[in-house]
Amino acid sequence: MLRIEYSKTQDEYLFLYVTDEVRISCTDTDSFTVEDRDYRAVQIHNIWSYLNPSQDALFELSVLTQYSNEVINAVQVLKACGGKD
Repeated sequence: MLRIEYSKTQDEYLFLYVTDEVRISCTDTDSFTVEDRDYRAVQIHNIWSYLNPSQDALFELSVLTQYSNEVINAVQVLKACGGKD
């Protein structure tokens, strides 16, 4: 992980998780935008289901993006920063 930013005010919410391979950002409390080095982006909804993922949830995530481990790590970091689930 290279960089993490978390900011929450009354009107605004921002979470940014950056590695060498992927940039994961979030401006609401229930979805991520996952962007790779080639600027391909995918929206991941219901991110809190990946805190304790079932096999079905892991399969669904792996179909959506090849960066499933990074998404799970980002959800755990967001939770530790005070994000809601």
